[in-house]
Formats: sequence, structure tokens, C-alpha cells
Amino acid sequence: MLLIQKKQITRIHILGIVLIGFILAIPAIFGQVYEAHDLIAFHLKWAKNFAEQFWAGELYPRWLQNMNSGLGSPAFFFYGPISYYFSSLFHPFFPNDQYGWHPISLSAALALIASGITAYIWLKDITNKTPAFMAAILYMALPYHWAVDFYTRFAYAEHWSFVWLPLLLYFTRKISRGSKFAVVGFAISYALLIMTHLITVLMFSIIPISYLLVLTPRKQRKSALISLIIAMLLGIGLSAIYLLPAMTTQKYISMTAITTGRYFYDSNFLFWGEHFFNSKFVQYLGLQTVLVTGLACAAFVIAKKHPLPTIRKESLYWIIIAVSAFLMTLPLSKPIWQIFFIIQRIQHPWRFNTILTVATTALIALGIAAIQKPINIATKQILAIAASLIAILLLSGAVVTYIYTNSELLIKYTSLEKPIDVNQELSVSLDAPEYRPKWVSPEIFAESGIRQLANSFERAKIAVGQGNLSVEKWQPRNIVLQSNATTNLWVSIHQFYYPGWTAKINGESRLLPVQPSTGEGLLSVSIPPGQHQVMLTLEAGLEERTGQIISAIFVLIIVFFTFWVCQGNLLNSTTQENRNQSHQLTRF
Repeated sequence: MLLIQKKQITRIHILGIVLIGFILAIPAIFGQVYEAHDLIAFHLKWAKNFAEQFWAGELYPRWLQNMNSGLGSPAFFFYGPISYYFSSLFHPFFPNDQYGWHPISLSAALALIASGITAYIWLKDITNKTPAFMAAILYMALPYHWAVDFYTRFAYAEHWSFVWLPLLLYFTRKISRGSKFAVVGFAISYALLIMTHLITVLMFSIIPISYLLVLTPRKQRKSALISLIIAMLLGIGLSAIYLLPAMTTQKYISMTAITTGRYFYDSNFLFWGEHFFNSKFVQYLGLQTVLVTGLACAAFVIAKKHPLPTIRKESLYWIIIAVSAFLMTLPLSKPIWQIFFIIQRIQHPWRFNTILTVATTALIALGIAAIQKPINIATKQILAIAASLIAILLLSGAVVTYIYTNSELLIKYTSLEKPIDVNQELSVSLDAPEYRPKWVSPEIFAESGIRQLANSFERAKIAVGQGNLSVEKWQPRNIVLQSNATTNLWVSIHQFYYPGWTAKINGESRLLPVQPSTGEGLLSVSIPPGQHQVMLTLEAGLEERTGQIISAIFVLIIVFFTFWVCQGNLLNSTTQENRNQSHQLTRF
């Protein structure tokens, strides 16, 4: 009976999380495309192109053929695909959505709700269900997660990463207790995070390790740490299909764009520099960062009074993480950024709000669980402060959300001069600076330049030589031409050059010369005289194929490992049952 009641409570809590998450997502679900920082500029274009190619039969779209005015983009050789698979699932239900808005907005809403559910799963393993439920709701509603990542920035991949972080912490707790199944759960969750948002991986990966060391008794730490490291390696192996090409082929694009100029980490500390004092958005980020840190401290003051030493120890761990994350957003942490230079790829120090949000959520759950009746005056005062901070944070988040989902208010309260023309943005589909092939002159990527180049010819043209040319097939990574020439031809293709493009005459194994055109960086191919059917293919390179093989191997390892664990558990269960029966017979 008690078990049934507990299950009913869990169902009610999950239903409550779904309903509140749905309410928080209403402006996106029922609204129009809003002018968040990265929504129209990047994610709307990527999601639409990714979904179209996926449903056309390409299981892992990497080269987006229609980006950059139809000249192509290698964006998904480098950007995590997982969140776009979720938006692609909604694509068939909205065949007349010219912008592809509804699939991506519903996917973002799903991410918000799913993050609340995964936070609940993690937190109820720490505390009772009611504190976990209340903290999971706040996890969805804290400003950086809700108002900033969802509505202000529409940091789509980072927004989805909030789903996987609680799962990683949940499985870390299970690993600390010796669970072998948790190794598989952690590995899969870690792979999903890697294939969603590498920047979050860079910030977060130290957390499970330190968390496990705090949770695990000294005698079990070594074995638990080995299990966690194995789980992380399994996750890296599972994600190799994405991770290996993303890490090893950056020399082909303009990746330095993410660490220079306005993206340089030193220009993006809170309460520091020209960018902070000239940006209302960054000023709001600074305000909510301070308030959330204050909320974390208030929750810790209450949580440290919990009668259980393990709860007090965990609350101490999370306040250290919260304060550390806060300090990483400030110029005081600059020496750390200089010593551990790899973290400079995070670009914006204020992204450590992701870690701050997770830590604060844990402290809220621990703090609620520590409240005992009768409540003394000091605790009432701290609760009043915490309640005030929560009210201010939620109200400010609601105001910011309202502003960013209404063009007129956005123009009034920000530096936006006029509404963005979504049709024009999608027709050009200009890619992010860091994913532009390095053979293309930077001037080409001005909007007028890319349009002029795209309109200079359709799909293919003869640049040098005499003859006729037609296009028989035009698909991502697969183009077929028919040529009839009296001389050698150099043909320009309406796609950017990228390593892996090969050309050959149908029925022949000999490869034709392929190169980028000077300045423009277009795919150019040399075709001999005569009538030929020419096959152009963007082949999977060594890195791409190796990544596929590694991931396949690690899938098999996960399957065999899971089977081995199941067999071990079944054997232990049978042995224990036999012992019980033997004991009963002996007594008889």
C-alpha cells in the first residue's frame, strides 16, 4: 500500500513538472518566431536544413547543402547534432511551416520539461520527493535556464544540455554505491551531452569526478573512481562518430573566430569592460548571477543545519561549486583562464551560470529538506530572504521573456533598430563565422557578396573550355553532371569546396582533379573532352569513418557489458535464493 502511494506521489510530481514546464514554454509554443540572439541567426536555419535532409534519407546530415545561399556549409561536422534530431522529430507534423519554427520551438519546450523531470530524478535520490519536486520546478524557472537560454539567447544546444546534467549526477551517485548498471547510464548520458554541447562538457566534466569523491566513503573511492572513469571513456567512445571529426578537422574552417574579437573570453567577464557597460543584456546577466548566488548562499545556511552529516557534507560541496562558478564569471578568475587556456573556448565566462544553476538547484532541495518545525526566527529570516530572491528572479525572468517575445518592446528596450526579416535571413541562411570553409574569402560572407556569388550561376557552369553541361542529380554530398565537351573543361559547382569532395566519370575508377576556386572557394572539377556522366561525392574522410567505427565498437561494448551485468545480477539472485532455501531446510 505504501509503495503504491509513493508511486502515485511520483506521478503527481511529474505531472506537475510537465504542466509548469508547459506554462513556462507557452510564449514559444503558441507564439511566432521571436528575435532571440541566436535563434534566427543560426538555430532556425540549422534546424530547418538538418530536418529536411534527415527526412530525405540522410541519417546524419553534416554538410548542409542549402546554407550560405545554397553554396553549402560543413556546420554539422563540428556542431553537436542531438538537439536537432529532437527538433527533426516534429518536422513531419508541420509540412507548411515555411520557417521551421514550430519543430524547434516544441523541441525547446520538450527540453525544458525533460530537464525538470531529470532534475527530479536526481534530487529525489538526495532528499525527499517534495523538496525534489519544488527544486526541480525552480531548475526549469531559474533565469539563466529559462529567460536567458530559452528566450533571450535561444542557446538551443546549451538549453538541451540542462536535460543531461542531472542524469549524469544521478548516475554518479549510483556509481558511488557500486551500481554497475549506472556505468552504462552515465556513459550514454555523457555521450548525449558531448553530442549536444561541447562547451558545457568542458565546464561540467570535473563536477561528476569531484562529486563522486565527496559522496563515496574512503575505502570505496578507488573502485568507484575507476568505474566513473570507465563510464566517461565509454561515453567518449560512443560519441566518437561526432567527436572525432569535430576535434580533428578544425583546420578546414575558420574556428579562430570563436576566440577573437567580441568572442574573446577577456572581453566577456561580468562587471568588467566596455561590453558589460554597453550591453543591457549582459548587465541583466550580472544582476541575475549575483541574485542566484545569493539564493545559493541562503539555501546553504538552511541546509547546513540538517541533522544528517551526509546532507551537510553535500550542501558544503554544492556551495563551493556555486561560489566557484560565480567567481569564474568575474575578472578575478582571469589567472585561471590563462593557466587552463583550453577553457578559453568557452568564450563567455558568464556561461558558468549553467554550473551555478545546477548547484543552486541542489542547495534549494537540500535546504527545503532541512527545514524542521518549529521554525526559529533566524531560519524564518533566511527563508524570507530566499523567498524574496526567488520572487525577484522569477519576476525579472518573466519581464525579460515578455520583452524578447514582443518585437515592439525589444526595439524599445534594447539596441535592436528594426524587426529582423525572417524570410530574408532564411533565404540567405548565412552560417556562423567559425564554420565557414577557410578557402572562401571573408568578403564573400557579407550578405551582398554571398548573394552575388550565389546568383552568378545555377548549380554548375563551365569556367574554362567549350562544351555543354547539365545537372542530373543534386543532393547533399552527391551531385551528378552530364557533360559533352570538345575541349578539357573546368567546371564550377554551386557548392563550396571542402576536403572529401571527389569526382570521377561513371564506370571509371580514376579520380578527376578537384580544387577550390581562387578567392570564391567554390568546388571546381576538371572534365576531359567527350560525353561523360560525372559523379561528384563528398566522401566520408578518414576521421569520419574512424569515428563511425569507434562508436559502433563502443555500442557493442555497452551491449556486452550490460549483458554481463545482467548475468551477474541473475547469478547473484539465484545464489541468494538457493541459500535462503538451504537455510529453511536446515531449520526444518
